[in-house]
Amino acid sequence: AAMRRAWVLMDLGRFDEARERFERGLLPRLLDLLPAAERFDYWFSYGNTLAELGELEEADAALGRAICVAMSDLNDNRRASRAWSRLLDIATDQHAWGFLAREGEAAASWAASAGEPTLEVSALWRRALALRVLGREAEAHDALLRIRALAERLGLREARAAVELALSAV
Repeated sequence: AAMRRAWVLMDLGRFDEARERFERGLLPRLLDLLPAAERFDYWFSYGNTLAELGELEEADAALGRAICVAMSDLNDNRRASRAWSRLLDIATDQHAWGFLAREGEAAASWAASAGEPTLEVSALWRRALALRVLGREAEAHDALLRIRALAERLGLREARAAVELALSAV
């Protein structure tokens, strides 16, 4: 019930109050007793709340916990991919280019090992964008080449075309 209240507060845009629900009361104290799927939902929602409050590093920690629950307790790559994608969305929205360059590589590496090509392409694309904004053109070019190779291997014509366009601009 406490998590549902936090979700309602999130839906209403009352993120400070939602954060209080996630951090105080019974919910955090009983967290270890919850089923793994509910622990994932807690960390994922808490991370989203922190992101809405502009707290990128704290959101990263919470979403990292969601990823750990998804992988270790649930053996669920789909949920882990969802948390990684959300983290990349947050960093992009907040223009946290250094963070995105670093975490984009981590997400792409995880996605490659987990067999999650959609996340891998997305993470590399965002990493390339961040590197370009940071003025690290050679690294951005390398990230684009990785996307092109992945797109060729997977038969992703649209992704390959977008990479070719981006490569011509780098």
